[in-house]
Amino acid sequence: MLAFWAIACGLFGPDYGPYNSIVRLQRSAVEASPCDSTVVRALVGTLEKVDVPAALEAYRAYEGGCEDREQGLTSLHAELERTDGDLELALALGQRLFEAKPTRVRATFLAKVLDKLERTAEALAWRRQAVGLDPKNGPALKKLAKTEEASGSPCSAYVRWRQLRVVDWLSRGEASVQAERLLELPACANMVMEGTDSVRSELLRRAFVFPVEFGDSSIDLMTDSASAWTYATKDVLKGVVTEDLGQELSFKTAWGHLKGDLKRVDQLRIGAVQIHNVQLVVVPRLMGGLEGALGRNVLARISLRREVDDRWTVTAD
Repeated sequence: MLAFWAIACGLFGPDYGPYNSIVRLQRSAVEASPCDSTVVRALVGTLEKVDVPAALEAYRAYEGGCEDREQGLTSLHAELERTDGDLELALALGQRLFEAKPTRVRATFLAKVLDKLERTAEALAWRRQAVGLDPKNGPALKKLAKTEEASGSPCSAYVRWRQLRVVDWLSRGEASVQAERLLELPACANMVMEGTDSVRSELLRRAFVFPVEFGDSSIDLMTDSASAWTYATKDVLKGVVTEDLGQELSFKTAWGHLKGDLKRVDQLRIGAVQIHNVQLVVVPRLMGGLEGALGRNVLARISLRREVDDRWTVTAD
């Protein structure tokens, strides 16, 4: 009886107040199943509220003695990070987890820990890793864009905002505004023709590409409703008869701003539809080997209807 009250009053151990009975029960559960990540998480979660060193001790015992520890650590290391416990330990555990199974969540966790340790360059590297592992994750892209700019890389931030505009429609407005803002910076003046594979592949996935005939030449042009002008590269228009209108244009597209010379062709054909007297902009090059795009000056003159078998019907308006 005396031993019972001594334990109850905390004489033989820390007094956790109202948590005493909970900790005792959870410790008993861990003693019975020391490698059960569920019961270990419960104990560590309780100890973090009242005794962080004891939580770390329980954590280390689990991490060091259980063959299946990798599964349990995923939740446990997040608890340590959230309570500002032993961040160096959390960093070491997170790195081992990432080596065992690289994921965006684990890379992001490491970036957060490094942020708290004020190791900014390393945190940025891990945020890049996170986006590389999951390039369609909107929150990860947004955080990386902000971190890139804060770290003195506004042009890299521009590329990230452009990616976000494509992969996360809910953030499209904010991403467009931020990309336009960064594009105005002198340091990013040459970024208008740059991009990444993930940007290119996502744009292509969301666009539609059609073979367009210019006389004897056929060019694959995607649709770009963001552009007021149809445009194509100088290389693919070799052999196509064009009239130089003597005007250089700077215009917006799905890829950002482009510059080129305004030309005119007598006609082009899309499917069975012929369109006469078409103006288009000849640009030096496009990223990813693209040939060009149909802008609104052509799209407004045709109707595109997708059939059930994924074919397209093109008619003149």
